[in-house]
Amino acid sequence: METLIRSLLILHIAAGFTALVAGFIAIVTPKGKTAHRLSGRWYFWGMVVIAITAALMAGYRGNDFLFTVGVFSFFLSYTGYRALQRKRGEPARVLDWMLTGLALGTGVYMVGKAGLGFFSEGSGFEPVLLVFGAFCARSGWQSLREFRRPFDPARDRHRWLFQHLGHMGGAYIATFTAFLVTNVSWQPAWVVWLLPTVIGTPLIAYAIRHYRQRLRTRQTLAVERT
Repeated sequence: METLIRSLLILHIAAGFTALVAGFIAIVTPKGKTAHRLSGRWYFWGMVVIAITAALMAGYRGNDFLFTVGVFSFFLSYTGYRALQRKRGEPARVLDWMLTGLALGTGVYMVGKAGLGFFSEGSGFEPVLLVFGAFCARSGWQSLREFRRPFDPARDRHRWLFQHLGHMGGAYIATFTAFLVTNVSWQPAWVVWLLPTVIGTPLIAYAIRHYRQRLRTRQTLAVERT
């Protein structure tokens, strides 16, 4: 069994490195171009492998923290990827509902465990559980609302883009966080876990604002030309 776990760990690390590099390429390359699309696919499937191996190792070791963080990061990458597929009005699939329910339950569990830890002798990772759990529950709730209301191309022309940016950006923060905590030792440890979120979340918000303004400007110019 230990040999199998070591093999899973090697696969997990390889997938993590692939996702880290592919995600960075997707961020810096022009959106919609071949390089962006190809690196995005590599990133997504890297996250699939990460999620599967993390779940198996967490189950073997009884590590619920690893499992919940894996659910959170994969759900963000999954919904970010699905936004591209649903932008023409495709209805939600059974898997969409299942993963949304899993994300909601995981987020509530993480927040609840953080709360209990704050009032007892916890693990020291309560701040991480609280922040990640809140984001996980919020992402699950938002996705629940989105899946209940399919995309309408006429009304929600660019809504998919902002979902894609927000969720894929959040997933990459999780990927970079895993890289950081593996290679940087700092006390208290939860600071290293939350630092990428503190820095990355405003950057994602800025990128979404930038694209909103860019699209508004483009629409205004199109109206003026008619």
